[in-house]
Amino acid sequence: ILLTALNSLDELAEATLSVLAPDIRDTFGISDGAIVFIATAANMFFVLGAVPMGWLADRVRRVPLVGVASVAFGVFLALCGLAVNAFMLFWARFFAGIAKANTIPVHGSLLADTYPIPVRARMSALNDMVGRGIGVASPVLVAGIAAAAGGTEGWRWTYVTLSIPVAVLGFFVFRLREPPRGQWEQ
Repeated sequence: ILLTALNSLDELAEATLSVLAPDIRDTFGISDGAIVFIATAANMFFVLGAVPMGWLADRVRRVPLVGVASVAFGVFLALCGLAVNAFMLFWARFFAGIAKANTIPVHGSLLADTYPIPVRARMSALNDMVGRGIGVASPVLVAGIAAAAGGTEGWRWTYVTLSIPVAVLGFFVFRLREPPRGQWEQ
């Protein structure tokens, strides 16, 4: 449940930059091209961060890795909302993307070792389905947070608001039990 909730919150945070791009662009006085660059780079950091996260997941306990990465992701989301210029937003999205990358190799590995082979695919599908479902609803949810905050800088509150549950869930992850690696294959 915690991994699915974190995956869902990641989807919401991912939508923030693209959905609220006009407000972010106006706040920093940057072009559409700069917003596209920041958004593309953020996605690239997420994908490229999967390699070091996978390397770490093979060498250290995975539960603390997810916890640290999730708390870091929450901190960098808050920093996105506190960015004073596009350069700071770029770097905050850089580190947020790397921290978020734990969802690719580490979550899958934990799910595989937690559930027996006959239900593993269903659990993985449920995790992905909920995450993608939230992803589909994310433009409405993200825009709703920004609209409730009001003004052209309401986008900042979206990042700050989403950072809180991510960090809180990240701390709860530390309470999970580390499943033995490959326990269902032995």
